[in-house]
Amino acid sequence: MFRLQERLISRPVTVLGAAAEPDDVRAAIQDGHGIIAADGAVGVLTEIEFSEIPWNALLCVVSDADGEPEHLAMAAAGFARNAVGRKCPKIPFVLHAHGDNTDNWTALLDVLHLYDTPLILTHQTPDHIQG
Repeated sequence: MFRLQERLISRPVTVLGAAAEPDDVRAAIQDGHGIIAADGAVGVLTEIEFSEIPWNALLCVVSDADGEPEHLAMAAAGFARNAVGRKCPKIPFVLHAHGDNTDNWTALLDVLHLYDTPLILTHQTPDHIQG
């Protein structure tokens, strides 16, 4: 987790959401930003020519596991890193599991385990927490 923290504070970041377009990613990379993909938005990286560039800018994926499984698996596998043969850090996943999609996050956990993907868990509680 500390490496992720270092990577997140080392440069500006752009968060990709559901409506992300390839031009958004290109602009972020040209501005020197790292990329955080929210769930299935990571799929936009597959739409960009020279895809190893945006994939290598990806700092982490934040997911509740209801994004496109194929795109999440590509991120877990280190898609472009393997394609270009470079040794790069694995992309960590920040998983926020909740009760309405247990099948999805169970399947995603299997994929993350398969690729030995770093995993950070969040949680929710009905209790009020001071702070």
